[in-house]
Amino acid sequence: MVHHLQPLYRVPGRNTFRDQIIPTWHTAEKQQLLAQLALTKYVGLTGDLWTSRATDPYITCTAHFVENFKLKTKVLCTEIVHGSHTGANLAVELDGILVIWDIVTKVVAMTVDNAVNMTKALQVSGVPIRVPCFAHTLNLASCKGEEIAHKVLARIRQVVAFFHKSHVGHQVLQEKQQALSIAQHDLIIDCKTRWNSTYLMVERYMEQRIAILATLTDDRLSGKESRSLQKDCVEDSQITQLSEYLQVMKPMYTVSYRLY
Repeated sequence: MVHHLQPLYRVPGRNTFRDQIIPTWHTAEKQQLLAQLALTKYVGLTGDLWTSRATDPYITCTAHFVENFKLKTKVLCTEIVHGSHTGANLAVELDGILVIWDIVTKVVAMTVDNAVNMTKALQVSGVPIRVPCFAHTLNLASCKGEEIAHKVLARIRQVVAFFHKSHVGHQVLQEKQQALSIAQHDLIIDCKTRWNSTYLMVERYMEQRIAILATLTDDRLSGKESRSLQKDCVEDSQITQLSEYLQVMKPMYTVSYRLY
């Protein structure tokens, strides 16, 4: 289409964006942010370590400051971390970031996770206040809660996973839901990186428990497979445990839901 509109125009290719356009944008944005930070008296930081799919370790650092009575949030960098992740090495990385952005004397606090090496890095770099990440603390508390019912949670995952991959099982479940006048909701399987998803999985399983049992005893499911899954179903003696789990975890879910 562009060729028909203007045959002489050459559409920029990947190399042009990589070598010219993006570096130009980056330089302009960096200079603008440096000017903003130069006029700022106090800066708060958040930072975290993470690993890419290529297993390369990175650190991301974000600045928070007030400009014209409005909170501004800007990502300062996402760069690879060289060497071991000791507190001393991370302090070197952090010091480099603060020097580049000329905010060494302006940082008043930094929010990080509860890792010992990050705490040590802030001490070495002279950051006055370490603010523990509330979401990370919430995650740790949630994981402790899951440890109480880890065996029964594993059984629920087995059953839910079956209905997620079995078309026949899913169809029969829908029929049983309708026959039993149970809400026709899909089962939920949890995700390790979303602690509140386990709460939702258990809550939905408890809602659909009767329909699930009726489905697993249906003749349309293969005998060997259904018998195996019936063993994974939650026993009556464990229902109380799951009810207590939901009661304990509900405040955690409510807080995390409001956070995100």
